[in-house]
Amino acid sequence: MIREGWAEDKAQANFRIDALLQWMAGLPFAGPENLYVVLNRDLDNAFHAFVLNTRFYEVFCRENFGFFVHHDPLDRESINEAELKAGIKHTLTFLSDVFGADLHPDFSELISVNDSVGISVSAITCFRQCYERQQSKVTQLLLDQAAA
Repeated sequence: MIREGWAEDKAQANFRIDALLQWMAGLPFAGPENLYVVLNRDLDNAFHAFVLNTRFYEVFCRENFGFFVHHDPLDRESINEAELKAGIKHTLTFLSDVFGADLHPDFSELISVNDSVGISVSAITCFRQCYERQQSKVTQLLLDQAAA
């Protein structure tokens, strides 16, 4: 991330990766009825940096999700604004519900912005709809947390 100019230093790169990992935790719960979106450019850049390390990324996906998570760039012609706004709300609600007080500061800030003025759909760069509902380590961990 530093080499690409997407982070100024290692601390900032780690901060963005922490946000990415929280966002990725929701991937197994996304589906045709729940659009799950990348909410800003910093998160998108962290996702791109991860995906570019293909071998590590593939192993991470298989071990943590049970399937490979493809990068789905947003085709603005195939999804309308209402769907994207619903995706913003779903993504932020999911993250807030699951992580509570441990929610990454970037997501807390985005929730505040969305509650006050709304996040522009132009901020969304890609999305994920996972149709494979395979049980994984992350899925089980989140289900266990929700049940506790």
